[in-house]
Amino acid sequence: MTCTFHLTPLALAAATTLVTAQTLPTVEVREPAQPRFGASAASATKSDVPLIETPQTVNVITQQQLEAQQPASLTQALGYTAGVSAGNFGRRGFDNYVIRGFDQSAYTLRDGLRLDPGFLTEQEIFGLERIEVIKGPGSVLFGQLAPGGVVNLVSKTPDGQTRRTVEGSLGNLGLARAAADLSGRFDADGRLAWRLVATAWDKDDSIDQVRAKRQYIAPSLTWKASADTQVTLLASLQRDEFVRAINLPARGTVLPNANGSINTQRYLGEASFEPIAVPQTQLGYQLSHRIDNQWTFKQNLRKSSYSVRGQNMNLGALAANQLTVARVPIFVDIDSSTTALDNQLSGVLTTGAVQHKLLLGLDAMRYTDDSLQNGGTLPVANLFTPGASANVVQTAVTANRRTVIAQTGFYAQDHMKIGKDWVVVAGVRQDSARNDTLNNLNNTRVAAKQSAATGRLGAVYLAGGGFAPYISHATSFVPVAGNPQRDGSALVPERGAQTEVGLKWEDPQGRATVNMSAYHLKRRNVVTADPANAAFSTQIGEQTHKGLELEVNARAGAALDLTFSLASIDAQITRSNAGLKGKRPTNTPEFQSSLWATYKLASLGLPGADLSLGLRHVGSRAGDALNTFDVPGYTVADLAASLRQGPWRYRLHVNNLSDKTYYMGGVQASQVSVGERRKLVATVSYDW
Repeated sequence: MTCTFHLTPLALAAATTLVTAQTLPTVEVREPAQPRFGASAASATKSDVPLIETPQTVNVITQQQLEAQQPASLTQALGYTAGVSAGNFGRRGFDNYVIRGFDQSAYTLRDGLRLDPGFLTEQEIFGLERIEVIKGPGSVLFGQLAPGGVVNLVSKTPDGQTRRTVEGSLGNLGLARAAADLSGRFDADGRLAWRLVATAWDKDDSIDQVRAKRQYIAPSLTWKASADTQVTLLASLQRDEFVRAINLPARGTVLPNANGSINTQRYLGEASFEPIAVPQTQLGYQLSHRIDNQWTFKQNLRKSSYSVRGQNMNLGALAANQLTVARVPIFVDIDSSTTALDNQLSGVLTTGAVQHKLLLGLDAMRYTDDSLQNGGTLPVANLFTPGASANVVQTAVTANRRTVIAQTGFYAQDHMKIGKDWVVVAGVRQDSARNDTLNNLNNTRVAAKQSAATGRLGAVYLAGGGFAPYISHATSFVPVAGNPQRDGSALVPERGAQTEVGLKWEDPQGRATVNMSAYHLKRRNVVTADPANAAFSTQIGEQTHKGLELEVNARAGAALDLTFSLASIDAQITRSNAGLKGKRPTNTPEFQSSLWATYKLASLGLPGADLSLGLRHVGSRAGDALNTFDVPGYTVADLAASLRQGPWRYRLHVNNLSDKTYYMGGVQASQVSVGERRKLVATVSYDW
């Protein structure tokens, strides 16, 4: 599917000035007055349950935080969340992140529905109301998921409020941006409400020749058909065009090179490279119907599609003299679509001293991907001295395949409030999943149809004084496809299991929240080639991750807000037939911490003014599967200042305040991603 439209920042700013004119998010969270204070945990339970009654670690990145920190991407938005390492693959045009040591990029949710199993796209942050991070296995409610956790992106939808906000931003590295968030009602009683969110931006990068631009528009409409029935229609259209950052070799960045250090601004592609174009669309609805005072039915549906076309390039082998590197160009032509549906029936019952919040659900997902790749040839590149420009010579087709992933699942959950002191959450799920890949190059097909049962059981003790210790156990599954095992038996799904214990505390005065947790997380049935015969597979691979996390949100007096987090993880491959036993998974820092502090300057005679300072520390990580080198740790400071005067708001954000050179992650010896250098963004907003 090809979709083209053009919306320049200037045109968007002009168009929005001409506009004069009950939310039903898929996952409901009561919005706190301050970041993360008093939020509920709807992503973890698909119901309106307070965080303190949820036996699981759930982080909510609220609209207040997004406005204060002004992240330009999901990578940046997740930077202050404990146990999450984001952007490890570099600025390559798609969202990627690791939770509790597992790559969860392929399992992102949008409004509670699976988004893009291919994870070849980025989601526009300005279109989000909040971001919810659920730690640990989530299959009982969401189906096939890797065991680390899941990120749910909640869209901005009509809220019945009249809102007219336009803003413009300028920054270094050629940044120009315009945005608008407009909403209102079509009638006096608010039965028909609308919202329009739009942005357009263009920017360069600290790496030579790397650049990106985007146009995004997302209209939505909520119709209160009656006191019991409400429908929200959501749509979005986004077009990205970018030249990817190409990762650099480990030799010359994080490891010594006989010829010195590689300039981190060095672009190893060619000026002749055509930008990659990625148009994407999303269209869906959210329906809620209250059957009676006890039971409610919800249905959520979305169709998402995108295409990826353009030139990409990977690095090959480093020469023995460590001076030049081979280059492997790739021409991609991909069309992908995902249809996701979730039906929920929820009700409240009371049996004796137990109040039950019951949830029954049936969901389905179908993902199709048609991928065509051509190879190419390029001369080797000198890592230290740019040479004469070279043209890419396109060669034969290297991949031509169609992939279909389908899943249907039935789930049931009971959230039980026992008296005033105990909460028990129990859930079960049964899934049927299919993974079918047709290789059109050799007309071969690999298909797998698998089923799996998953569950969750947890308990919270409401001890009084805001304290709530908890314990939980949850499982997950991921269908796998490949050659059969040597004894002829088919492959079984990968499994994940986590036991978590923790303590939550909410200050009765609403001034602070604390969440401490310890977890033991295991991934089993990992597929590798049979060492005795590569024509067969084996499933002895296993990983064990053990970790501690702490998050504190505090309001010190009337002037200072603090958010602090730290995470420690001991992650190892505990079983392997590929020589990886005892190795640490890539891009998993042993330690990370963050601090975001906001001081309200009204106490100093500057009403409406805030000053914020952020610190992010990420420890060293394994740079490749064999742990032959480490990506060193780093600490980066961010700064934000805001001033509101009447309808005007002025903001300044500085990421990487000291202009530090650091590395986000490693894939292998030829691919180490360079972190973003100092970025300054000045924004002016107007509300009316």
